[in-house]
Amino acid sequence: MDRITALYQKLDPLQPLPADDTQLYVDWQQELYHSDDIKLQLARGFSRSIAGVPVTRLFTGHRGTGKTTELNRVKQMLERSGGAAGHKVFVSFLECEKWVDLNNLEPPDLILQMVRQLVLDLKQAGFGDHGPKSAGSSANLPKC
Repeated sequence: MDRITALYQKLDPLQPLPADDTQLYVDWQQELYHSDDIKLQLARGFSRSIAGVPVTRLFTGHRGTGKTTELNRVKQMLERSGGAAGHKVFVSFLECEKWVDLNNLEPPDLILQMVRQLVLDLKQAGFGDHGPKSAGSSANLPKC
């Protein structure tokens, strides 16, 4: 197999790169604009937000353009650094296409998957069966 074929087979646009992939990842924004890293700006914006005030951002683009790869890297930055404001940042990341048919998606399906992912992420972060308890009531989460 020639090198171009081998490279092409590794670049499946429907499979996001892992956040720590350094062999195939190119920080195209830095290469093109030589400016502040947009991922760092996003991470700062999320971590400096006011407690209790949700932060929402809309990411658009064609399939395979790197949206999920970039968001995975932002998630990794937030989890590693603890956030720019010095407080711990909890990130729950839902990749819908792993759980639902995107061509036949109904709002209840999406809400169910969001809750399912949040419960799994909370358990992984240490909440749940042996996690914190509040004022005499159990903080146990439902089994998924």
